Formats: sequence, C-alpha cells, structure tokens
Amino acid sequence: MNKGEFLAQVKRGEISSLYLFLGEGYEQEETLKALRESLFQDERLLDFNFDLLYGDETQALLITDLANTFPLKAKRRIVVVKRIDQLPKKEVKDLAAYLYQGVPSSTCLIFCSENLPKNDPLYKIISKVGKVVNFWPPFDEDLPSFIILQAKKMNKEMEIGAAKALIEIKGKNLDELLKEIEKVVLYVGESPSITLEDALVVGSGESPQSIFDLLEAIVEGKTSVALFRLNSLIFGGEPPLKILFMIIKELHLVYQMKFLLEESKTQEEISSSLGITSRKSLSRLMRAVKFFEWEDIEGNLRSLLEADIALKSQEKRLHPLILGLLIMRLSGHSRKIC
Repeated sequence: MNKGEFLAQVKRGEISSLYLFLGEGYEQEETLKALRESLFQDERLLDFNFDLLYGDETQALLITDLANTFPLKAKRRIVVVKRIDQLPKKEVKDLAAYLYQGVPSSTCLIFCSENLPKNDPLYKIISKVGKVVNFWPPFDEDLPSFIILQAKKMNKEMEIGAAKALIEIKGKNLDELLKEIEKVVLYVGESPSITLEDALVVGSGESPQSIFDLLEAIVEGKTSVALFRLNSLIFGGEPPLKILFMIIKELHLVYQMKFLLEESKTQEEISSSLGITSRKSLSRLMRAVKFFEWEDIEGNLRSLLEADIALKSQEKRLHPLILGLLIMRLSGHSRKIC
C-alpha cells in the first residue's frame, strides 16, 4: 500500500488496527497528521488518545499497555512507535507474541521505520496480521515542484532556480530539504518571495555580501578582488566544493542569459526561462554577460571540470590553490601552467 491508498482508506473511515510505515520520514509525518485530523476534530482529545514512543527508548510492555488502553471520549486512540527497527531483540520477541493475538479494534497501532528489512520478525508479523504502507520520495524531476509547494505552504513564492539550488547544495533527503526551506523562509523575513540569491546564501551559510562579491569579481575579471574574497570564504570555514558549486551556478546562468539576450528575448521571457524573478539578480547577470565570449565557454567548462576532479581527489591543503587557479583562469588573468 502507498500513501495515497492509505489516505483514501482513512477518508472512507477504513482504518485498521495495525500498520507499519516504511520510507521517507517527512511523508510519514504528513500522513500521521492527516490521520490525527481525521480521527480527532477536537485537538484537545489528542492529549488523552495519542501516544508517541521511540523503539530505542521503550519496552514491549509499555507499547502493549498503551495499545490496550481504551480511548477517552473518542472512538479510536493512536499509538505511534518510531524507530521500531531499533527495538531490542528481547522486546521484539515479547511484542511479536502480542501482535499475533491481535490489537484491539479501538486502537490504531503504527510502527515507523525508514527501512525495516522484509526478513525482520516484526515486518513478517505485521505484513500478515496488519498492513504495510510504503512512502516513496518524490522522483528527481518532481523535487523542485515539491520544494516550491512547501514554501507556498509557508506563504512564500519560491523561484524554480532557488529550489534547484537547494537540491544541489543539500541533496535529495526530504528532511534535510525541509529544514533548509524553513531556514530560507526565516532568512527572507517579511519578503513574499525567495530568490536564487536567498537559497545560495542560506545554503552556503555565508553572508550574502561575501558570496556575491566573489561571484561579481569573477565575472567582471577582477582577479585580485576575487582571490581576496575567496580567501575570506575559505578561512571563514566555507567548504571548497560549495564555493565551486556557486561559481558553476553563476557561470551557467551567465551563459544562459547571454544566449537569451542574443535571441532578443524580453525581460519577462528571460525571467521565466531562468526561473528568476528578482530584478537585482537579472541586472547582475546582464552586467556579467559582456565579460564572457562564446569562444571562452569550452575552456571555462574544462577549467570547472578539472577543478571539480581536483577538489575530490587532492589533499585538502591544496584546495585553496585549486580554487585560486580556477578563479585566475575564469577572470581572464591566468597563465598557462604546464
């Protein structure tokens, strides 16, 4: 069973007594919230009819006692046990015996785990006498839309470019991405929108001025300024791979902007194509375009690739040198090194 099928059954009032939730933690939380809202329209009833336990902090006896407790002023009670895969083996044996006897129909007992093997005793029992619900993460191509939707729930309009940047910086784990969305929302404050710059600043953990001073110095060919900003970022603890990512992202946008301008696209069309609504961001990219020619693109891409490989294969003490050479090449002041 998947999330959609489970929620459909909840909507019809077809709620079983025993479930095993497997997969993404965020999706599980959203589903538990929907279940609570369905069973308890009066939130005050939750205090008497909802219990949350953790497998590595509880015992089978407590789980069974709560499951056997009759609901108060409600038809059902919910008992949730997270991290069930961390329940001690002795407790698993005692719990298994209880589950075989059957959970009371007045209780909805839910065990949660990100990954419980099919050969685990609890998985075998629940798949026989209860129901297993699988929570799959969004497909890669759906992640940006997922992030934008979460931001919208917090009353913020997020640029597609900002959503993609968060994915590239933080990865595809939903829990990590949600934490990052909350950080960005707090960072923008009363602003109704979240821009690419906002995502890069929060994702990198650096001040906006230092980040964009570096990028601006690179695209404008100000090598000495760029190297100074680079040193500030590195000594401030910024990971070299994140700095490289920001440089790659900026150059990618610059070349996209250059192509769209040469195609005589309007500002609205450019904004839509780049996924950027901020006028400040668009103006910065328009200024940067004149510093890059098409004949440089192959060499620039090669330099970025070489830097990426070097950062992932060379000793950490060489990372500042690797990025410094990259910046010199990109800003047009490099020397051929054999």
